Amino acid sequence: MKLITASIFGRVQGVGYRYFVLNAVRCTSIKGYVQNQRNGSVLVVAEGNKKQLDILIEELKLGPSTGRVDRCCVQWASSEGVFDDFQVRA
Repeated sequence: MKLITASIFGRVQGVGYRYFVLNAVRCTSIKGYVQNQRNGSVLVVAEGNKKQLDILIEELKLGPSTGRVDRCCVQWASSEGVFDDFQVRA
């Protein structure tokens, strides 16, 4: 199990990006959260197996058709198993 912390920059707030991410993880075992940040970016913290996280990262780079992703910065770490599900946070 791995953990990613991803910061997504571009036109990613007010375009349904968080719910796009929620839909992307819906049929996986990925747990964690997605949250808007004050600087206009979106933060995704997700834990799961590496293959599923690699697929999620590709989805994060695409984003919804209503938005625009300029940059996606990802950091990897070992998973601590702290999440029970995947949530959209305010």
